Amino acid sequence: MRKKAGFSLIELMITLVILGIIASAVVPQLGSLFTRKNIESIGKTLEQSFRLARTEAVNRGVPVMVKPSEASGNWADGWEIVFTNSDGDEELIRHFSAISSGAKLTSSEFSVGTPLTIDPNGKARSVGSFSLDYDDCQKSNHDLKFDILISGLVKRSKTSCN
Repeated sequence: MRKKAGFSLIELMITLVILGIIASAVVPQLGSLFTRKNIESIGKTLEQSFRLARTEAVNRGVPVMVKPSEASGNWADGWEIVFTNSDGDEELIRHFSAISSGAKLTSSEFSVGTPLTIDPNGKARSVGSFSLDYDDCQKSNHDLKFDILISGLVKRSKTSCN
């Protein structure tokens, strides 16, 4: 008699059940991992945009503003870096697209009417902060806060979920 090679149906079913149990434990963790990575990525982009505004203000020798996109005035819908040229018109330096759904970017100090303004000496005209969080903060384990210092630099910190 020849011995048959391969798996029996019972062995295959047991293997699939074990894989199903492992997958059911891992999949929820992947969701929170992606949320944490996403909020960190948005945070880095936001920090880079503040640094770019500061660099452009110093290099151009004019005040540079960071403000939410004009269409909605909501920071989560995107923001832009602009300066006022010699003709008195605003010129766009860079536009940043809307952030992913579920994420909120807010500031009680800065808006379309009162943008974050960096002077040619690299200093911010006023201090304030931005908060970056998700509706379901428990998935990311924390929110991010960005304090704009008078020096024009940004201090990033993690805050606990509300």
